[in-house]
Amino acid sequence: MATSTIGEAKARSVLNARIFDTTVLSWDISRACTIEHCIDEEQASYVLRVANALVPAVRSHNRERYKDPIAFTESSSDLEKLISVTGRDPKWESLGQTD
Repeated sequence: MATSTIGEAKARSVLNARIFDTTVLSWDISRACTIEHCIDEEQASYVLRVANALVPAVRSHNRERYKDPIAFTESSSDLEKLISVTGRDPKWESLGQTD
């Protein structure tokens, strides 16, 4: 067992939560800095499975932690689905971002 932000949990669950946080925050920072995120499809797929279990559990303890999920389509990539599950808009761009 290990301590997490939502209480005691199995060590594997806490590690998965850290992987989830690191992946999503990497996406946040890369978008804000307008740089490549380097999150490949394998990582996005794994973390999406974690998010589908973790985010609803966290929301049940703290509704403010994540916004409601953003709608996505079946053709969305796993990374787009992951970002959407957290309530972030996968199409969001930094104000400093230009084409």
